[in-house]
Amino acid sequence: MLQRDTAAHRAPGPDFLELPTWFLRFKDNTFNAFVTLAREYSPVARFPISPKRSLFLCSTPEGAQHVLQDNHKNYRKAVTYNFIKPVVGEGLLTSHGDLWLRQRRLVAPIFHRRRIQSYAATMAETTEELLERWERHGEAPLDIAESMSQVTLSIAGKLLFNRDIGLESDWIGDALVLLFRDVNQRIMSPLRVPRSVPTPQNRRVQKAIERLEKLVYGLIEERRGRAEELDDLLSMFMLAEDEETGEKMSDEQIRDELMTFIIAGHDTTSNLLSWALYLLSKHPGVRRRLEEEVDDVVSGQIPTFEEVRKLDYLEQVIDETFRLFPPAWTVEREPIEDDVICGYHIPAGSIVSVGPYFVHHNADVWDNPEGFDPDRFAPDKDRPPRYAHFPFGGGPRMCVGADFAILEAKLILGAIIRRFRLDLLTGHIIEPEGTVTLYPKHGIQMRLRRRS
Repeated sequence: MLQRDTAAHRAPGPDFLELPTWFLRFKDNTFNAFVTLAREYSPVARFPISPKRSLFLCSTPEGAQHVLQDNHKNYRKAVTYNFIKPVVGEGLLTSHGDLWLRQRRLVAPIFHRRRIQSYAATMAETTEELLERWERHGEAPLDIAESMSQVTLSIAGKLLFNRDIGLESDWIGDALVLLFRDVNQRIMSPLRVPRSVPTPQNRRVQKAIERLEKLVYGLIEERRGRAEELDDLLSMFMLAEDEETGEKMSDEQIRDELMTFIIAGHDTTSNLLSWALYLLSKHPGVRRRLEEEVDDVVSGQIPTFEEVRKLDYLEQVIDETFRLFPPAWTVEREPIEDDVICGYHIPAGSIVSVGPYFVHHNADVWDNPEGFDPDRFAPDKDRPPRYAHFPFGGGPRMCVGADFAILEAKLILGAIIRRFRLDLLTGHIIEPEGTVTLYPKHGIQMRLRRRS
């Protein structure tokens, strides 16, 4: 029996007797459970996650705009972000109020457009190192998701710490997957074992956190007294002062922002690139058109900053990849006071998910929403509503690193297309998994071919 009493403004959702089945779905595959929930109960689905709190999943641009922009003052970060705090602390991803505003002011200059342009040389140098390794690799199968994680982590390490941590990408990536899966399980489980209880899972999680912290705190300690000597983001964090108060970041605050940027500055772009290469392998016509543009615009092996800005079709491919596989696939908020979204009552203290993935795949918003068509974003096409496509969130808390991520993605993907053609390995299973980000659960096995 379905609860669809829209006249009473109660959002539809699974019947009480169906909840055990749904909890098993969430435990088995959180992402697929969300997809099913959105499909069956659009535009706003209600799912009780405890006796006193429900999750509301919104899959319309209007709902997303209402929560993230028009009525954003009534919304704060959802309690679910508390489960991420052991990893990122009080960084920009999880902090609230005055602390968030102060940190945003300190971080914003790092992502000014003129500053971002200066990062292009490091991106190009690191990408060239990756492609040289590929030249030696030959045509043996390659996990593209792993390679993209390595190159973006190398770039993040060089820009953050003036150190290449790409060769440590295996254990860092494994640690993040473990931590993110633990977060998902805690969010959706009605019975949560406290982290202080030494279960095997808790011990693994704690060990992963300690190893990441040892890396970050070690880098901070090495830099003490030398911040003015190096031009990287760690030095900028250490030297930054709040214009209004003159305060600087503590080591703990620096740790929190570095952990946030390791995740956001590497995981988001690596997943985007992996999905883009997968989609191009499945759509040879799009790939040929992109190769023609890259060959016409790029004079060398790696696009320059000026050439990247001219790769218009590449940007359309990236926009369409963001639509189909947005790395930040769900954005969660908590209403401070009762609200109404799309005509449905939302109680204060609920969890409201305005998921980019679900809006991006909404058949009422997009024609052929599961199809890959970069021409949706062609200059001569009508632009979709603002919140029909929002891979970086929206409103005051829109991702501060959006321009950085797009530059990095265009430069790396343009360089790959210039030199190589990648084909998906026959029989390899592609399965999205949604934890904090949306990534290929089994990797993406592909075969390299050097373009003549």
